[in-house]
Amino acid sequence: MKLLKFATILLLINLTNSTAFSQQSVSSQKNILSNLPNKMEVSKELFSDLMQVKAGDSISIPLSNKNEFKVVIISNQFVFQNLQTVIMKSTENDNTLFQLSRIINEDKCESFTGRIINTVYADCFLINKDEKENYVFNKTELKNIIQDCSY
Repeated sequence: MKLLKFATILLLINLTNSTAFSQQSVSSQKNILSNLPNKMEVSKELFSDLMQVKAGDSISIPLSNKNEFKVVIISNQFVFQNLQTVIMKSTENDNTLFQLSRIINEDKCESFTGRIINTVYADCFLINKDEKENYVFNKTELKNIIQDCSY
């Protein structure tokens, strides 16, 4: 009986330790995009040009004064008649994806949305419009857009 209690206690301790060490908290993750500013203006023309690329193309996207985002195009497709989405993968930062979507509204004007994201790292960029209606990449923390379901 003592042997069974001892074995059960050891098993519980082992399970507790392996569970605690296998979970990676977002706060301990590195920032992959730390060399980029927190806010970067981007032209609507750049986004329009990106909608013309073809799957397999390799391109460099200017993000700020000296920074470029080198990507290969994974896909470019019309999801619906009024929604086109381009998925790009970084050639320098493993598994970092840039998703850009163009929405054609009923009045035929177009708007863009998207993000640069890597689930292994703590930071990411979201495309928003500023108060002057210009498009900007805003740096944020990954935990603000993807919920941690590890607990």
